[in-house]
Amino acid sequence: GEAGLAEARDYLIERVGGLHRQSNHDGILDYNKMGATMWQEFLSTRFGTFIGIPLGWDFLDEMNRGVRAEDFVTILGRPGVGKTQLTLHSALTVKRAGGKVLYVSMEMSPKDIASRISAMDTALSMREISTGMTDDRDTAKYKEYLLSNLDKSAGTLHLIHGKLGCRVSDIVTHCRTLKPDIVY
Repeated sequence: GEAGLAEARDYLIERVGGLHRQSNHDGILDYNKMGATMWQEFLSTRFGTFIGIPLGWDFLDEMNRGVRAEDFVTILGRPGVGKTQLTLHSALTVKRAGGKVLYVSMEMSPKDIASRISAMDTALSMREISTGMTDDRDTAKYKEYLLSNLDKSAGTLHLIHGKLGCRVSDIVTHCRTLKPDIVY
């Protein structure tokens, strides 16, 4: 219910980014105690470093310097405009950088998501993967990726299929157990 969603949101904000406030419990910031945080942010901006998790989309990363703990990002759009592609690309970018990712889909099965990610990571098309219509070189490349390189790759990516009766409290439990850096 409504209370479960609020609990999940609060937990995700706290856990995913380790929301750190230099304030009292009412959310009132003490300007006098913000100096060190503001200085670090200034330096990272001045020298072009990230202060959050880069998403792998240059125009967004340059604009916001990465997603930070206090960010709660919502991606909206009509069907077929690329929301899943955008979030999977971002999830793969975080994983490649050694991050821990939790990806929750209410529409796609973990196998379908994994197929899309493997296509992105190998530069093969979804059509080639789903039909098996690849030449010998691409078949060997895909086999090597799935059977050898996947276990050795940086970071982790956990997939949750929301259609299987997954409740918000289940997702919160997964977050507490897996301790992801970012949740999609």
